[in-house]
Formats: sequence, structure tokens, C-alpha cells
Amino acid sequence: MLIVPISFIIGIVYCFFGFRLFKIIVGLMGFGLGAALGNLITKGDPAGLFIGGVIGSILTITFLPVAIFVTGAILGGLISVFLGSIGLNNTIFTIIFAIGGGILALILKKFILIISTSFSGAYLIIISLEALSGNYNIYFNPYLQDKPIIIFITLILGFIGILNQYGKLNSILIQPF
Repeated sequence: MLIVPISFIIGIVYCFFGFRLFKIIVGLMGFGLGAALGNLITKGDPAGLFIGGVIGSILTITFLPVAIFVTGAILGGLISVFLGSIGLNNTIFTIIFAIGGGILALILKKFILIISTSFSGAYLIIISLEALSGNYNIYFNPYLQDKPIIIFITLILGFIGILNQYGKLNSILIQPF
């Protein structure tokens, strides 16, 4: 599956450089979404994957405030996935958290965008690694009831991404005291 390594690369860029490269990230996010939709529509045809990705990139870059809202909504959805992993999976929760995350992103742009890109990127990295190990179902069943280690590693990686995006990671690693 071509989508797995693409998701992994997007996850790394998103997690560690999401805010600094936001316009590029928005294009990648649009490419990823468009590629996934193109892949779904064409049933795995690489041309559909590429064409869908290009169309998705153009649309997300053109409508940047919508992309900011969607980035916050992704954070809300990710919070809902984590809550679903402990048994609170409900479509209403997902919708409320996604809308709330989108609204917060429009109000608190930098803060929410850094948090959203860090944790969303971390989640993409981890589920891509899980899929590379042969568990492709992780893409279709995001609730991780049987994989608490994935949640833990995603949280750790997300916090490292936040520190990196705020520029604090180098000062922590260089200055031990």
C-alpha cells in the first residue's frame, strides 16, 4: 500500500515542523486527503492517488481559513479517538470535539495549530509504523482499545513535537541544568 509510507512521511513533517511549514503542510494535508479519496475512488490505481492528491492540495491551499479550521477539527477528532479508546466512543462526541477544535483553531491559531499538528503527526507516524508491521486494520478502526502502548507512544511523540515546534527541544537537549 503506497498510502502507508506517504502517511509516515507526512506524519514526521506534520509532527515536528507543522506550524513553521503550515502552508506546505496544508498542501501535504490536502494531498494526503485527496490521495486517500483518489485511492478509494479508483480502487488503488496510482494515477487516481496522484490526481486526487494534486486536487486536494490545490483546494486546501486556496481555502486556508478552512484548512485552519480543519486542522483544529483534526485535533478534536483525535481527542475523540483517544476517548473512544477508553470506551467513550460516540459519534456525537466526535462531532462536538471536531467542531470545538476547529473553532478554537480559528481563535487561538498558533497554539492550537502547534498542538494539533504535533499530535496528529505523531498519530500518523505511529499508525503508519503499525500498518508497516502488517496491521492495515489500524487505518479503518482508529479506536485503540487493545493497543494502549500506541496511545502512550503517540502522546510522548506529540509532546516532543510540541517542544520542537516551540523551539524548546534544542535548549532542553543542549542545557542539562
